[in-house]
Amino acid sequence: MMGEDKKKDALKTEDLPRHVDKTKKKTLLAKTSLISFLLILCGVMTGTALYLVITHYIFPRVEILESHMATIILDSFVATVLAFFVIRKIHRLSEGKRIERMRAERAELLSQTYARSLIEASLDPLVTITVNGLINDVNAATELVTGYTRRELVGTDFSQYFTDPQRARDIYEKVLQRGSIRDFELTIRHRNENLTPVLYNASVYLDNEKKVKGVFAAARDISHYKQAQQELERRNQELVAINTIGKNVSQSLELKEMLNNVLEELLKLSFFRGEAGGMVFLLNDHSSELSVIVHKGIPDNHPCISNPVKAGECLCGLAFSRDDLIISHEKGTDRRHTRRCHGLDQRADVCVPLRARNSVVGILYLALPDTFGELVDSGVDFLVSVGGQIGIAVDNARLYETVKEKHEQLRELTYRLGEAEESERRKLARELHDKVGQNLTALGISLNILKARIQHDATGNTQSRVDDCLNLVGETTARIRDVMAELRPSALDDYGLLSALRWYGAQFFTRTGIIVYVDGDDARGRLGISIENAFFRIAQEALTNVAKHSGASRVDIHLDAENGRTCLTILDNGKGFIKKSFPANNSAESWGLSAMNERALRIGGRFHIDSRTGKGTRVVVEVEQ
Repeated sequence: MMGEDKKKDALKTEDLPRHVDKTKKKTLLAKTSLISFLLILCGVMTGTALYLVITHYIFPRVEILESHMATIILDSFVATVLAFFVIRKIHRLSEGKRIERMRAERAELLSQTYARSLIEASLDPLVTITVNGLINDVNAATELVTGYTRRELVGTDFSQYFTDPQRARDIYEKVLQRGSIRDFELTIRHRNENLTPVLYNASVYLDNEKKVKGVFAAARDISHYKQAQQELERRNQELVAINTIGKNVSQSLELKEMLNNVLEELLKLSFFRGEAGGMVFLLNDHSSELSVIVHKGIPDNHPCISNPVKAGECLCGLAFSRDDLIISHEKGTDRRHTRRCHGLDQRADVCVPLRARNSVVGILYLALPDTFGELVDSGVDFLVSVGGQIGIAVDNARLYETVKEKHEQLRELTYRLGEAEESERRKLARELHDKVGQNLTALGISLNILKARIQHDATGNTQSRVDDCLNLVGETTARIRDVMAELRPSALDDYGLLSALRWYGAQFFTRTGIIVYVDGDDARGRLGISIENAFFRIAQEALTNVAKHSGASRVDIHLDAENGRTCLTILDNGKGFIKKSFPANNSAESWGLSAMNERALRIGGRFHIDSRTGKGTRVVVEVEQ
């Protein structure tokens, strides 16, 4: 580039016109005419002087020369005139070359000044680099991004101003090999250690002989682009986190498990870089205290883990009582932070209320390195959204716990009711057997004795009435035995479940005409009383449903017990149905299915039903002993 002296010359010559103006032409013509006149005068005087010298000193007696004086003077004059025109022509040629040279120099200077102004006008750092990798020239933007002046930069190794000098040199070598490169990411280090990410573009430039003279490089500042990209990535991570938290919330209603998963996913966010910790406080049901339910990345000796926080106490208590998010960047010196833990003093504290149904149900506490202060401030909306999700999830989980508790109570009540029912069945069966049965037997014996006594002297009408009474006693006894069997089959108490099922299958065939096949291993030991009762009642209910709804002609019952697992399978060849959840509706069939399911759950078993239209129905009950 031009030095300061050339710049001054450029300023001096900027006002020169492209052509010499008329005034300068007239001045030049006047100067030329004066010089011509003087040359002619000098020529005449020289010719005259020469003539006088020749005639008076060299040839004083030669008269012929006098006759030629005019010719000599005229020749001298002509020679002088010719010399004048030759000199004038030479002067004009030299003056034209000087003007052209001045024009060329001025044009080159204007071109350099224009190019320089364009370079300086660029907001991007521009630099020319020699083939040796040394800086040849820079613009003002380069000075700004590096913090060094042009004088400090020129002549130094260009790569030393990047965070990765070796990568910068490798890219420079590629430029020399390929001729140009585009959009290589590098980072420029300012002299005060500030970093500027740039897109590096470069190409070689040639001299007049078409040889590589150096590299012209431009660096586009992409700080705003990087910030926008980081912000977009952070937003994407927040959306992913919210989505993941939503999935965890929906997949589990177990309160502690759900909160543990949510906190773990939250702390996994990449912008926390694994340096964050957190706790989830929930409001106790019977007090205004907040207790830690789950925690991660927090020392076990943290005072809040073992001692509940009261409303208004410490940052978490304040956030709860004010129903407002609290962020503290004061590195443990915040007086509101009345509970401290060694090792967390250099942290930023974030307390997020967990809200559900217009009330605060807990607090999400995050302990972040203080360098994350700006991140926390910009992520307030995200944290509030997370707090709302967790609050609703906590409320749902508590409702689920309440329903589950009530369901367990109902199940326990149902179990006790079932036990009471079985007890009453056994008691009623015993009463029928011991009292009514014995009385009917005695009555039958008495009627037979009476019949024998009056056989010879009674009239035919009396004999007929006694026979009717005997038949009635027999039928009543048979019906009472059936009722006793329905209430509590003696085969179940005396011989076990498999025998009771076979006996009931035979009774079922007698009543309905539907064949029942029962198989299993008689050699296996007796099951528990509650299991046998539940399996028998489930089989009874299943056969009742078959008789009422399936239209089947055959039922297979299989009892299998091995490896501590007992399985009862009931399969019919009926029309089947579309399976629904329990209870699907208020129909008798649905209540029967629900009753079978409840009986299975009551003994800690699993109830499964599989049915397809036209393919029959399979009922399976499994229990671990």
